[in-house]
Parts: sequence; structure tokens; C-alpha cells
Amino acid sequence: MIQISRLFAVTKKELRAIRAEKTIILAILLQIFIAMFSSFLMVGLSAMYNPDMYKGISGIQYAVGYVDAGLYYESDLSEAYSDLYAEGVELDFSLSNQRLYDLIEQDREFVPYHLDLETALASLQERKLAAVVYVPEPDPTGVSALFLTLYTIQNDLQSTVIEAKMQDLFMQYERELREFRSERLDSVPLPLDMGRLRGGDFYEFLYLLLIPLLLFMPAIISAGLVVDLMTEEFSYKTLDILKTTPLTMSEAIWGKIAACILIIPIQSAAWLILLAFNQIFVAYPLLLLLHVTLISSILIVIAAFLGLYYKDRSSAQLVFSAFAVVLLMLALTLPYNPIHLAGMLSAGRFHSFYFLLIAGEFIFFLLLSGVFTRFIGRFTDDLP
Repeated sequence: MIQISRLFAVTKKELRAIRAEKTIILAILLQIFIAMFSSFLMVGLSAMYNPDMYKGISGIQYAVGYVDAGLYYESDLSEAYSDLYAEGVELDFSLSNQRLYDLIEQDREFVPYHLDLETALASLQERKLAAVVYVPEPDPTGVSALFLTLYTIQNDLQSTVIEAKMQDLFMQYERELREFRSERLDSVPLPLDMGRLRGGDFYEFLYLLLIPLLLFMPAIISAGLVVDLMTEEFSYKTLDILKTTPLTMSEAIWGKIAACILIIPIQSAAWLILLAFNQIFVAYPLLLLLHVTLISSILIVIAAFLGLYYKDRSSAQLVFSAFAVVLLMLALTLPYNPIHLAGMLSAGRFHSFYFLLIAGEFIFFLLLSGVFTRFIGRFTDDLP
């Protein structure tokens, strides 16, 4: 029978040891530091998730070189197109390349300049231009596709912003070109109903990816910590000393596990508080903390089992890492996986069914704890 007072004594001892462990403290402080600047982190990561986020950056005018290979094309036709004229083929110069130049010029964030390609690329290399747009000679027959080329500076944040902003201008030019050439269609295109619009990528990234990963990060740290706490008894050969104390093996091991579990809600609550300071709304914080703590506790018990079974830190950490990856991949195949549930709770999408899921997590934790306690008993009997 486990005595609670003895278990708490071990827990307090391990918490003091964790507080003295610089690596763990630095990892926790790093998490808190990142959370203090969550809004900056979110802007950067969400832009990586969806570069269209850069479209919101404004207030800067970019010089753009505009290279129009067909600038004087209409008055200087080649012999082949002169033959088409002679045959009576209707040629298309109504929507010329100048229209794209006008669209760029009308945008307040761009200042276009008519240049030849060699001069424009040289200016881009010298950073006198932010980008170069190359428009090839138009096809007067209107049959061939129009391929636009955008030259930017490689591996430059400004280039990413320009590409995101230029995309809208190119798509507008494409729509106008399609509309103008629609009269040449022999049949009416089939209309497509794409259904209702999706939610913003920003909120999908925030509530379904960033916040769940931040909240489950302490679980990974605590699981790795409990493996060290289990295997250090074998590394330092302190089991014989443990036998001379009034503690049972179950009390000693569960005391270590309890210390690692107590870290979870503390770190997760710090995340939520700092997210709130960054004006990031998180709904149902208490229910979210309970969910994260239960899932983390399950991972910690599994990690403790591997630590006792392998008795070697490197082997146990390697097996647990591989097991955690496989478990995560399997969990993501479920419609109501832990990450999805954390995202729904943080976004305020609550359903009474979630209570059943959290109750199931608690029951599974109790069953796993019972199995692990029996394993500790058999492990103690096998000790010399």
C-alpha cells in the first residue's frame, strides 16, 4: 500500500532536484521567454505556414523593373504574322502587355520602370530595384499561354513580401485576359460550386497547430526527465540505499512520476497566461489544462515504464522517442485526437462529447497506472 505522505516527501525532494537541474530550468525558461513574445512568434511562423500573411505588410514602395518584350510589337510584326494578316486572321492586340504595367502602376506599393532586361537585372543585382517583371511578346492569335517571369533577390524577406503582393496583380491580369478571350470559346465552361469559403489560414495555424504544440511541449520535457530519474538509480547504483529506507519501491517511483506530472499544469498555465498577455484568446483554459495534464501523464507513465525496463538512459530515450513518434502518427489518424481536441477547446468550439473524451483519458490513465504499479511489484521481486 502506498502512503501518500511518503509519496509527497519523494515528490518534494525530486522537485527540489529539478529546480537545481540547470538544463531543465533553462528549457522551462526558454519556453516562457518564447511565450512572452508569442505575437511575434505567431507572425513569423504563420507566414511560413502561409506566405500570404506577408500581404498585410504595407507602407513601403518598391521599385520594379518592367521588361516588355512586345512594347513596340504591334507596329513591328514579323513576316509570319504579316502572312496571317494577309490571310484575314483576326489578331489580338486589345489587351496588350501595357495593361499589366497599368495595374502595377495603380498599386500604391509599386513604382514600375520600363527597362530592357539586361539593365533591369543589373539594377536588381545592385539592389536598385526590388524586383523585375518580364513579359514576353504576346501571341496575336491569342492561342498560346502567356508566361510571366518575376525576378527577385534570392533568400531575401523582402522578396517574399513582393511575391505575395505581386500574386494578386498577376491573378487580376489573368482574370481580365480570360474574360477578354472568353468570346473565342466554342463551348461554355462548366460552372463549379466550391461550397462555402474556408476559415482563415491564420486561425487554423494558431488554434490547430501552434497552441496545441506549445501546450504539449512540457509533456515531452517531463517524459524525457522521468526517463532520467528512473535510469539514474541504476547508473549511480543507489537502489541498495533505497532499500534501507522505509520507502517502498512503488512510493519512490510514483513520487518521481508525480514530480514530473506537477510540472505540466504549471508550465501550461504559464503558456496560457502569457498568450493572454499577447492578446491571444484561449477558451476553456481549465478544461484545456485538465486535458493536457491527462495526456501528458499517460506519456510520463509510459516513459517511466521504459526507463525501468531498459535501465539504460540512452536505450530508454531512443525507444521512447520512436514510440512517441509512432503514437503521434496513429493518434493523428483519429477524428478526435488529443491535438485536435486541444485546438477545439482553445478556439472555443465546445461539445458535450468532449467530456466523454476527457473521462476516457482519465480512465485510461488509471488503468495504465494500475498495470504499471503491478509491474513495479514484479520488478521489485526480481531485484537481487
